[in-house]
Amino acid sequence: MTFADFTSQFQKLKQEQPRSPTHSTDLENSEYVTYSYRLKNSYFCFDTVDSQNCLYCYDCAHCTDSV
Repeated sequence: MTFADFTSQFQKLKQEQPRSPTHSTDLENSEYVTYSYRLKNSYFCFDTVDSQNCLYCYDCAHCTDSV
């Protein structure tokens, strides 16, 4: 296998496989979040940290029951 073959196969694999959300870790029951860390029961949040039960939040930290 040449480097060109490997590169071609790797590109094909990257295009076919689903990608996980970017820069989000330690999520529990939290969908459609990006750049968020340690969330629980949250939905559609961006740049949120250490929060729970939040909806449509932007740039929140240590929030609970927020919309």
